[in-house]
Amino acid sequence: MLYTGKTYDTAGRVVSVEIVTGNDRSRHIEIGAPESGLMLDSEEALTIEGETNDIFDVILRQSAIVRLKARDFVPDLFRSDCREATVVMKVGNNTVFDGFILPRTYSQGYNSVLDTLEVNCIDRLGALQWLTWLETMSGNPTYQEAITECAQRTIRDILTRALALVDIDGLDVISAPLVEEGGVSALDGILVDERRFMGDDEESVWTAEEVVTECLRYLNLHIAHDGNRVIVFSWDDLKNASVYAVTQRTAYGSNSKLDIGEVFNRIEVTCETEEIDDFIPDPLGDDSYSSPFAGNQLYLKEFSFTKGDPTHEGSLFLSSRGTNLIYPAGEESYWMREWWIRVLEAKGWRLFGRTAQSKKWDCMIPLSAAKLADDFYSFGDTWQNRYPDGVNRTQGAMFVELTGGKTEPKKKDNSIAIDSEREKYMVIGVGGDGIERSKSDFIGHISEQFKNMLDLSVPRAAFSGGYMQLSPSDDTTTRYLDISGKIAFAPVSETIKPSKDVVDFNQVPVTKYKEGDLRRFYREYYKAENPGDTPEINDFSLWVSNMGFDVFCEEEALKRGEYISVYTGNSFIEKDVFSKIRALRCMLIVGDKCLVEHTRPGETDSYRWERFHTIGECADRGEFLAQSFTIGFDPKIGDYIIGKEYDIWKNAHYSLQLDAKGTIIPIRKSDNLHGEVTFLILGPETDTLWPLNMCLNIPYTLSSMPDNTETGQQDSSLLLLNYVSGIWLKDFNIRIISDNAGNDPLNENDLVYVSDTDESFINPKDDITMRIHSDLTAEERASFGVRDVTRNSTAIDADSGTGLLSVWDPRLGVQAKPEQLYVDWYYRECHRPHVEIEQSIRTGSNKTMMWCYTIPAMRRRRFYPVSVSRDLQQGAATVRMRSIDNI
Repeated sequence: MLYTGKTYDTAGRVVSVEIVTGNDRSRHIEIGAPESGLMLDSEEALTIEGETNDIFDVILRQSAIVRLKARDFVPDLFRSDCREATVVMKVGNNTVFDGFILPRTYSQGYNSVLDTLEVNCIDRLGALQWLTWLETMSGNPTYQEAITECAQRTIRDILTRALALVDIDGLDVISAPLVEEGGVSALDGILVDERRFMGDDEESVWTAEEVVTECLRYLNLHIAHDGNRVIVFSWDDLKNASVYAVTQRTAYGSNSKLDIGEVFNRIEVTCETEEIDDFIPDPLGDDSYSSPFAGNQLYLKEFSFTKGDPTHEGSLFLSSRGTNLIYPAGEESYWMREWWIRVLEAKGWRLFGRTAQSKKWDCMIPLSAAKLADDFYSFGDTWQNRYPDGVNRTQGAMFVELTGGKTEPKKKDNSIAIDSEREKYMVIGVGGDGIERSKSDFIGHISEQFKNMLDLSVPRAAFSGGYMQLSPSDDTTTRYLDISGKIAFAPVSETIKPSKDVVDFNQVPVTKYKEGDLRRFYREYYKAENPGDTPEINDFSLWVSNMGFDVFCEEEALKRGEYISVYTGNSFIEKDVFSKIRALRCMLIVGDKCLVEHTRPGETDSYRWERFHTIGECADRGEFLAQSFTIGFDPKIGDYIIGKEYDIWKNAHYSLQLDAKGTIIPIRKSDNLHGEVTFLILGPETDTLWPLNMCLNIPYTLSSMPDNTETGQQDSSLLLLNYVSGIWLKDFNIRIISDNAGNDPLNENDLVYVSDTDESFINPKDDITMRIHSDLTAEERASFGVRDVTRNSTAIDADSGTGLLSVWDPRLGVQAKPEQLYVDWYYRECHRPHVEIEQSIRTGSNKTMMWCYTIPAMRRRRFYPVSVSRDLQQGAATVRMRSIDNI
């Protein structure tokens, strides 16, 4: 609906108002027409109120009231959203107010033929308070979608995007600092990470008002409506504006008021920092994962016994699938273990798998937790078991939660023990068959096919981390990526095909699951269309081998590959000389750089940040994939390589004095590392052939000894991955740590900028917070008593991509931190008293914020406006102004 009305001010100028509700101009109501039932009030029909509290305000908002006489209730003027009804007030052809009806307010008397109806309005800048950044509260986009769209943007771009939410399409910048002397405007030369505005969840996303406020406060700038334009300015711009002399003729009324502004002799600015501790957070950490399935479901039962052949009682227990709890009569032990699974998805991660029909490396397809290649499976999407069933055969990846329960008949304890809490893993499928073969068969054919298939199946998983600035601000500081977590080669377990009949235990293979113990076991896999359905045995008629997913349990896992000795040239000795078994090959890209591991194992300087080349820029696929590094673990003599869980390899020497948990990778200022982050797990490290001069037991019955006892060399090495079903990761995390240039404060302080004063009486202004702030050099960090950490609250120099250290103030002719310039300006402005006057003047549309004022009673002083209020019918404005010079 379109409502229009007009009246005249005391100077005879036309004063008009236009209200549009629901963006609908097809129906027109003229206020004042008899049939409309509406008319403008005879007094204060159109008023505008300046909402500025003091000179510390960043957004100088205005409110307005359209005061009507209404014959009836007008529900169309009640609006639930701040942008549903626009209001424009004009004096002549000049706009003096542009905004919206204040949402969810309506005030009207209801006693007389014509009752007063006050339509409360807020200007477009004021409406920013009800809108979240990227409008996540509307659900379009969702919070997660908005996170993926975040980038580092210039302050001007951020302001433009924020103002576009309230349909402001232009911005008039009066002045702004420069990044450096003679350089670009700080609005164009400073980047801010949008993720700073996103909070921890959708409830903590910043409002558009907060975004605009913090971006401008950092540069000591302000924003206001000035007629029909929106201006960005500093108070110094108003101090130097054209002068308007208030005279007896132009003064209005007799309500002038004089005050002395509050004096602050200490200004404090506290920087609210937000640290980025996790470069790549644990995908299965708190609040990082979800599941497309309603719950856990039974997936696997394992029936095991040890100490030779089972007794009659043990046979009854095992063949009855654990329902016959007859206690063992002898020394043997038998038990049933059940595994429940729940397939998960992780924020920011995509998983991939290979189609059954194609073996080309570029046919890896994105997989969801509920769907694999349609040409391989006949189940529907609700079958949760289908994902673990196929993760190894498709050379894919999976996030999974496991819960294990164990039933073990004992004479003195018949309880069912839950062996572990719910553990969450990332599994990279390998799909080895574990079959013992002759060397010529293994080396000449099978291993090459298997290795080539693994090489073709890349990537397995991808994580997108958004834009990050990683290099430190000075050459004396080194930051590190710290890759930590648990990793294990899960073995291919030997078992027999499940059967619904009594098991012939003579067919069950003997396997070694811990030192000195052998066990026989067989498995039953289960499937269910939905987690709540009764599971049924999955006979795996599709499979010819690898009947299902090998659940890894270190306590009972088959142990292979015992690291027993090293060949020194003439004999074998028990000496650990190898630091890293390479398990996974990964690719890490940051902007235009990638991480490349060179041939200095065990050294932190074996890693280099090199220019990343796309596959189109590389000679072949091998050159492209060589832009990578490996994640591994460090066994010691006597350890089993397969079937044991390890910490990810640690390479930080104690002399570095780092709080490192795993593999550290240095980042220096010279690396100039910044940009979009992409982390790829390409797949198992297929060059993980056991070193030629090491002696390793592969099957527990055999020993892999050198062919030539004089040189200790074999014709070739065995491929460990042939005995591996999958690579399991737990608590995987990549942090950012720093050496702090050798200055590590015991108690870290807040980052606070404060003015200096020698006065005995202190009245501090200490409630100012900057949520965007400058970077610090090592010397500055030591001075503030803070550590070097990566923060997404740090402003970025758009040209260098590093943290911003300072800007150029053209008025003062100095290069300094914006926080220092802010503190300095307000200290100079507020530590001596200033006169503040509220003066009403006769004015039409030609007197705006961009004026400087003089008044007859204080001719030697000039004043700059802090806020302007208007009564349009009276043709008057009340200006709250502050003296430029102190008393």
